[in-house]
Amino acid sequence: MTAVTAGPAVTGTREESALAVAERFRAMGGSAEETESVRRLLLGLPSELSFAALRRVNLPRCRRWNHGMRLHEFAWSAGDWALAMVGEAGELANQVKKLRRIECGVPSTRDPSREELLSLIADEMGDVVSYLDLLAAYLGIDLASAVAGKFNSVSEREGFPERLTAPGPLLVTVEE
Repeated sequence: MTAVTAGPAVTGTREESALAVAERFRAMGGSAEETESVRRLLLGLPSELSFAALRRVNLPRCRRWNHGMRLHEFAWSAGDWALAMVGEAGELANQVKKLRRIECGVPSTRDPSREELLSLIADEMGDVVSYLDLLAAYLGIDLASAVAGKFNSVSEREGFPERLTAPGPLLVTVEE
């Protein structure tokens, strides 16, 4: 990422100042995603995670986990990645089942507290999305484009105005 310097003083609201500095960053060659991250950082807002950001760190971590092998070099197929994702989804469903028992007033004596369950559910959601990203990478599918395309087709079918902007082509070459 390119270093950002404030340059001349910027006047106006905090949002206007942050936008001006972010635009300077963009003019220096920063991507739209990086520019938005700079703006959010200057405003003290949490950074928004994107599918692209996940992919950038998920593939190298997968390679490290598998002794340097690239995604297509080890013996896993698309089915194996899908099964790993579904296994994590099963673990997620199990935690949700326990939460439902609490909501219905019939918790098991071994069930964690509601707060503990919400933390476990969040962890399992992270696992599901991580494996979904690896499956999409294996198949050469841009996850953001796939999600936006499906979301928009359902909105159109149902007559809803909400739409997502598809960031690019659905099928991509995976750079590991």
